[in-house]
Amino acid sequence: HLQMGLEQSVNRRNERQRFTEERDELLRTRFSTNDSTSVYIDQDLQFNTKMHGANREVDAILGSGSSILNSLSNQRRTLKAAQKRMIDVLSNLGLSNSVIRMIE
Repeated sequence: HLQMGLEQSVNRRNERQRFTEERDELLRTRFSTNDSTSVYIDQDLQFNTKMHGANREVDAILGSGSSILNSLSNQRRTLKAAQKRMIDVLSNLGLSNSVIRMIE
């Protein structure tokens, strides 16, 4: 128990000594202004501009895809209506259901 107390006391003393040395070193250090204090935002601005451009392009692609899907949907309805009319005409001509299914 005494050994542990002695070790803690030594550790605290060493830590205080290290702290004092670091503080003294910082106080001796002479700080100066930076050579250049300019802020480099050109790269960030260029990145932001490219991201906005990419966003516009993605919006255009999505709009085009939506238009294509609408067009395909309309074409499907037109073809389904034509198929139904064709089946009605073939049925009126007296063709059997098996022949009409084979034609489909």
